Amino acid sequence: MLTFLRKIRKSLIESGNARKYILYAIGEIALVVIGILIALQINSWKINLENNKLEQYYLSQIVTDISSTSDDLNDAINSAKVRFKCGKNILTKLGVPSQKVEITGIDTSSLINFDDILPDDISPLSSSLYKLKLVNVMDIRSAAFVEITSSGNLAVISDSELRSEIVEFYEQLKDWAESNNFFRNAGERYVSQLELAGIGLLDMDKEEIILEKLKNSPTLISQIKSSNSWAYEQMVTYAQMKNYIDQFGDKIKERMRN
Repeated sequence: MLTFLRKIRKSLIESGNARKYILYAIGEIALVVIGILIALQINSWKINLENNKLEQYYLSQIVTDISSTSDDLNDAINSAKVRFKCGKNILTKLGVPSQKVEITGIDTSSLINFDDILPDDISPLSSSLYKLKLVNVMDIRSAAFVEITSSGNLAVISDSELRSEIVEFYEQLKDWAESNNFFRNAGERYVSQLELAGIGLLDMDKEEIILEKLKNSPTLISQIKSSNSWAYEQMVTYAQMKNYIDQFGDKIKERMRN
C-alpha cells in the first residue's frame, strides 16, 4: 500500500501538475487521519470492554459481601429470638412481667443446638440462663469495597448514582458495626451480674436453688430484663438492616443484568 502511494506521489511530482498533487496530498492526510481515528476508536472500544468486565467483577464481589452480611444478620436475628424466649422463660419463673411479644419463625438450621450439647441433667432454668449470654452479631463484609477503593477503580462503576450509593452503603455498614459492640457489651454485663449472684454458667445446682439466688439478686433480675429488651431490639434493628441490605443486593444484581 505504501509503495503504491509512493509511486502515485512520484508520478504527480514528475508531471508538474500542482493541483492534482495538492488533491492527492489532502487525500493522503485524510487517510492518515481516518486511520488514527479508527485506531483510537478500537482502543476506546477495548478500554470500554475491559472496564465493563471489571465493573461486572466488582459488582459480583459486592453481591458476595452483601450475601455474607445478610446471612450473618439472619443468624444473629435467630439467635436474638432464642435469647428473647429464654429471657421470657426466666422472668416468667420469677413472676416478673416481660414484653408481651410472641416469637415465631426461628430458623435454627445455622445455629448450634445447645439442647443437644448441654448436660442432660442441667435444669431448664440454668439452660435458659446460659443461652441468654449467647450474643451473635453480624460481621461487616467489605472486602469488595476495600479492593475497589485501594485500586483506585471506583470510577469503573459507570452509573454515577449507583457509585454514590455503593459508597453510602459501605459507610452505613461501618456505622452499623458500632451496634455490634453495644450488643456484645450487653452480654458481658449480664455474665458479670450472673457471677456476682453466685450463679455459674452451666450451673448444675437444682432449679429451686438457682431460682432462690435469682430472687435474692434484684440487680441480676434487672440485668435479665435489660438483656431481654436488648434481644428484642436486636431482632428489630437487624431485621431492618437485613431488609435494606437485601434490597440493595437486588439492585446490584439488576444492574449486572442490564
